Amino acid sequence: MRPTEQVKLAVSVRDAAAMLGISSRSIQNYVAAKILPGRKIGRRTVIPVRALENFLRADQPSPVVKSNREASSDVAGR
Repeated sequence: MRPTEQVKLAVSVRDAAAMLGISSRSIQNYVAAKILPGRKIGRRTVIPVRALENFLRADQPSPVVKSNREASSDVAGR
């Protein structure tokens, strides 16, 4: 990061949509459903960048590690 660059704490609905590759309307729906926190600043709604990061992490299921016993029973059951 360059010394003159500022780290954004929050982004507009349009920028949040661009970051996630989805529509602005989807972001608005997530805010309305309280899936994403939105903050009103005057007429503008902003989304905290950390909330976007958490949203993406929460959407990813944890990998399930099977034990050797479970893996061998899956093969034997075929």
